Amino acid sequence: MRAQPVVPQVDEAAFEQEATDLVRSLVSEPEAMAAKKMGEHVEEGPASGNAPDRHHAVGQQAASIARKEIAAEDTHKALTTGLSKFQATYPEMTEGSELYLIADRKTNAIVEEHPDWSPEQVMMEAGKQTRDWFVSIGGKPAPKLVQQPNNRQQLKQTLKPMPQSRSARPAPANDENADQTPQDAMAEIRKSRGQAY
Repeated sequence: MRAQPVVPQVDEAAFEQEATDLVRSLVSEPEAMAAKKMGEHVEEGPASGNAPDRHHAVGQQAASIARKEIAAEDTHKALTTGLSKFQATYPEMTEGSELYLIADRKTNAIVEEHPDWSPEQVMMEAGKQTRDWFVSIGGKPAPKLVQQPNNRQQLKQTLKPMPQSRSARPAPANDENADQTPQDAMAEIRKSRGQAY
């Protein structure tokens, strides 16, 4: 009778922790350090026949987790950008309004119809369809919001420049004083102050 190869038991918690640590390394550490850690975990294949390759499995798990985290971040960014553009384009559809709720319900149908569209495209189409529907039943779209300058901005625009200080010595009008000695300059200052020179 031939001896069966021994398959080591895999500690799932340790496996999960090792994969999570590798993902953190890939996302937050410098490229050289992350590459070194990844190289330690990824090997070409199992050393012996059917034995599981722990390092390869950890690498695969880490890559899977990293892809999910990156996809979640990308989705969050796309949703935030789309919502900002939606709010700027359709100001009458503020969050909590009836029109916003209608546009929100339309997004599900648009996603089913166009699953390849980005969140921004879906939101903008929902806003367009909602506005078109609202106009078709006799509603009037909100006018474009124009940023009105506030009182402080208006006051700044009407400010007059301050007069120049009288205590400061005006710059010479010509180059006559270019050859002036320090004694001549002091005498001129005393004279301007009404002192004897």
